[in-house]
Amino acid sequence: MTDDNEINIEIGKIMLEKCGLSVDTAMSGQEAVSKTAEKSYRMIFMDINMPGMNGFQAAEAIHRNNPEIPIIALSADDISHDNPDFIRSGMNGTLLKPLKMENLQNLLSQFIETDSAHSASEPENEQIFSADYLIEVMGSERSVLRLISQFLSNHSDDCIQLCECIQDGDFIHAREILHNITGISGNMYCMQLYKASSALSNELKQNTSGSLEHFTDIWDSTISELNKLRAELLERTRNSENSGNPAVWSNLREQFLSLSDDFDTAAVDLFTENAVAFENNMNTEKFRELRKAVLNYDFLWISENRGII
Repeated sequence: MTDDNEINIEIGKIMLEKCGLSVDTAMSGQEAVSKTAEKSYRMIFMDINMPGMNGFQAAEAIHRNNPEIPIIALSADDISHDNPDFIRSGMNGTLLKPLKMENLQNLLSQFIETDSAHSASEPENEQIFSADYLIEVMGSERSVLRLISQFLSNHSDDCIQLCECIQDGDFIHAREILHNITGISGNMYCMQLYKASSALSNELKQNTSGSLEHFTDIWDSTISELNKLRAELLERTRNSENSGNPAVWSNLREQFLSLSDDFDTAAVDLFTENAVAFENNMNTEKFRELRKAVLNYDFLWISENRGII
C-alpha cells in the first residue's frame, strides 16, 4: 500500500490485514516502484495525489516490468476509467477514500482470495467523529489513542496554516494542506470535517473560499472531540502494565535507547508499539520532541538527548 501520509497508511494497513493479507507499505511513488523491483506482490493499492512521482506515474512505471500486478487507485476524488492518466497507467480499478471495509472486501474479491473480515456498522455521515467505528476498524483502543495523538501532534496547526494561505491568496499551497486534511479526516471517520473539507477543496479549485468559516467551525468541533476521546483513552490506559509498572518501563526505556544507539530501525517500531507508555512516563513537550525525532529516524538526536526520556 502506498500513501504519503502515515495515518492513512496505518489505517489502510490494518484494514487489509483484517482481510488476511500481509502488507508492505511505501510513503512515495518512487519507493513503491523500488519495492516492486525487489519483491513480488499480489496486489498494489496506490494513492494518486503524492508529491514527486504521483500514483499514475508510479503505476505506469511498475507495469512496464510487472504488467500482471493489479494496481488499484486510491483517491478522495472519483476517478473515471476513461481518465487518460488512468488508462495510460494501466491501473486495474479504483477505490474511493475514505476506505470502508465492505468496499475494500468487494474489490479484493475481484482479484484475490482473502479471509472474510467482519464489517463494522457504517458511521453516520452527520457525526463529528465516529469513535466506535474507528475503534472497531483499528482493533483496539490503544491503536486509536496512538492514531489520535499522532494527528493532534502533527496536524493541529493545519487549519491556521490553511487560513493564512487563503488570506495571502496562495491557493495552491492551501489546496495541498486541505488535501491532507480531507484524506485523514475521511480515514479517521471525522465525517463532518471530511464533508466540509471536500466542499472547501472544490471551492479552492476556483480560487474561492466561501465555506471557510463553516470549515473552521467544524475543525474546532472535531479537534475538541478528538481531544476529549484522547483524554478518556489515556485515563483508561494509565494503569496498564507497560505504563504503570516501573520495572517494565525501565526495561522498555533501556531497550529503546540501546536500539537507538545502534541506529537500529527496530527502535521506531518499539516506540510506535509502546507510544502510550512513553507518553505516560514523559513530560508532554519532551514526548513530542522525541516522537518527532523517532518519525524522522534521527537516532543521533535521541542518543544525545537520552536524558529527556
